[in-house]
Amino acid sequence: MDVEQGRRQPSAPGLGEQSHVQGAWSPRARRLIEEAHALCDSWLEAPLRACLLDAEHKLLAQAEQARNHLDQQLFMSVRQRLQSQRETLERRVLAEVAVRFERIGSMAGGTGSATLSLLEEGEHDERIALEQSGTRSEARHAPLLFELSYRFGALTSLPPMEGEALPLGAQALAHAFLDALRDWELPSRHRLLLLDCFEHMVVRHLAPLYETVNQHLAGEGILPYLHAYRVARPGDDRRLRVPTAATPGVLPPTQGASSTSGGSDDSVLGMLRELVALQRRTAAKPGPMAGLVLGDEQLQQVLAALHEPLTRAAQRLVAEGQALRLREQLLALLNANSQASASPVALSAGQDEMVQLVALLFEQMAGAVQRDSHAQRLLGDWEIPLLRMALADQGLFEQREHPARRLLAAMTEAASDWLDGGGHDADPALAEKLSQLAEYAQREPPSAALYAHLLADIEHHLALLSRKAQAAEKRQVEAMQGRERLEHARRRAAELMAERFQQAPPRGLVRTLLERAWSDVLALTLLRNGEDSETFATRLRITDQLLGLVAIDDRAAVQSEVQTGLQQIGMQEEEASQVAQRLLGTVDATAAPEEPLSTTGMALRLKQHRRLGESQATETPPSLAPASTEEALGEEERRAHARLLSLPFGTWFDFLDEAGKPATTEKLAWYSTVSGRCLFVTRRGARGHEMALEQLARHIARGRVREATGERENLFDRAVRALLENMRPGATPSGERS
Repeated sequence: MDVEQGRRQPSAPGLGEQSHVQGAWSPRARRLIEEAHALCDSWLEAPLRACLLDAEHKLLAQAEQARNHLDQQLFMSVRQRLQSQRETLERRVLAEVAVRFERIGSMAGGTGSATLSLLEEGEHDERIALEQSGTRSEARHAPLLFELSYRFGALTSLPPMEGEALPLGAQALAHAFLDALRDWELPSRHRLLLLDCFEHMVVRHLAPLYETVNQHLAGEGILPYLHAYRVARPGDDRRLRVPTAATPGVLPPTQGASSTSGGSDDSVLGMLRELVALQRRTAAKPGPMAGLVLGDEQLQQVLAALHEPLTRAAQRLVAEGQALRLREQLLALLNANSQASASPVALSAGQDEMVQLVALLFEQMAGAVQRDSHAQRLLGDWEIPLLRMALADQGLFEQREHPARRLLAAMTEAASDWLDGGGHDADPALAEKLSQLAEYAQREPPSAALYAHLLADIEHHLALLSRKAQAAEKRQVEAMQGRERLEHARRRAAELMAERFQQAPPRGLVRTLLERAWSDVLALTLLRNGEDSETFATRLRITDQLLGLVAIDDRAAVQSEVQTGLQQIGMQEEEASQVAQRLLGTVDATAAPEEPLSTTGMALRLKQHRRLGESQATETPPSLAPASTEEALGEEERRAHARLLSLPFGTWFDFLDEAGKPATTEKLAWYSTVSGRCLFVTRRGARGHEMALEQLARHIARGRVREATGERENLFDRAVRALLENMRPGATPSGERS
């Protein structure tokens, strides 16, 4: 065993000494440790960046699903902090990893004195999550970790390192990530969410790093003949596996993805390829043409050079519902300038399957969006970039969280929510942003890092739109709450007025003036000052004086107070003065001699005058057919009504068309148990349906409205699932163009 033993100090690190332990290693051991650290740093850059982008995406999703505005604000504030301090956090994580390389061996064999202490809130959950993450990583990368632990042990003259003692291990890296977040003082649930993102985007893909470090140490003579063999199982692939080196700055390849021309397996891509081949044989469709077959790199170069005519063809085919003709359009462009005697340019079997598979996928997605919509045009823009990405990284079909997959899903949802469906609040900046991203993706070579960058760009823009929608929703809810308070004040003012009318019933114009004008003054005073205020008591006393229940002491003061109150509800000064004089039966002797307003003219003006609060109902909200409020609720309707009263604000509902399919999906933004009214808003925050809770319960019982359960499946995932279902032998196609 060609291993140089480190000349150690008398007190070995890990037995109580917390000194700078790298000083104990020989120059050769120190050099190899530093080189392993450099390989780790280079590899970590891209996965760590993808981890933080994934965390931003999940924080935004959690904010949208939050039950109350405080949780929503907390998730958004953490997300904004993550965006603004992303580079700083990346440097801190790498610094924490460096600390673990500097302290390598300090924990090996160290027992220390065990002490008991109280755990902080959530600390137990974090420890369990870290242990489970480490256990899963050890099970996933067991052979590579076995070799790595023995090589690091031999390098440092220590037993094999495992767990947190191994600086490249999952537990050590996860601890470094959490320690970098220590100063942020995040709640436990946010730290667990970030830890989950770290495991998903970093820990699961450590195999290339382990292979690279193992190869490097073995090449330097550290246990060069050490190999971990697993027991072969029936059906295992016994071909020699060539380790893949970890490339700095490149996201790790998807586990389970085969090469472009590889055979099928049990993965989603393998099943789709088998179904494509089966469909071709069943329909007797032509296979790949014989001729000059392009290599993968050559095909990428050709697709980049022909992206403009191919994109135009894809846009036309998607709009016509003929996305499956992409293959023949591609072959026609490849052979457009070929001589008749030359061999035609063809695709390999794997390339041909991938082109047909992407065409099928976009055909399915195009059938699920509205015809001639922004979402449909967007699919035409992105078919060629996604084809290039699928040819370069087939993890697009295997990973639900692949950046390209998430990008397409985010853009199509944004186009459907913010650009399609009509309305004056369509966002032109979003349309421009989507166009810019498509142009950028068409020019640049495909990579997961590119799509992660584009995903971060569109998510930043969507976060701005989300805040805009939240502000619009808040205005709608505040308007409904204001209308409810106003209605309550008007009812209370009418009750007080009715009590006085019973004691001294007015007649003719005076009654009209009190009911249509002065009652609004009382309602406004109730809203502003409350029923127990001195101002409301004064105006209630004036009401008694106007009805003759109380004698008028100072007629001028009463007239001035009446005129002031009428002006507060929107009357012009001259009109308010005339109404006040008519109520008190006085005439202003100092005023210019004008023909007094007749009783008929005064009544006409009062009818034309807009009542308090009527200006808020300038726009008629969409509503379903009104239901009779006098009809008693049935048993099922009562259950639906009770269920509605238990739901939190923010619950989504599907409003169904006559065929029973969701026509619109709206959020229950507000309801009141006092007035029995409820308000829905769209994803843009615009006003949706407004109705009584009893009416909504009837529609739910009759199947016209239903609660939207579960997380909304994105367009890409629905298309993949539909392909797997529709392409099986004997399956009936389920995707229909809307």
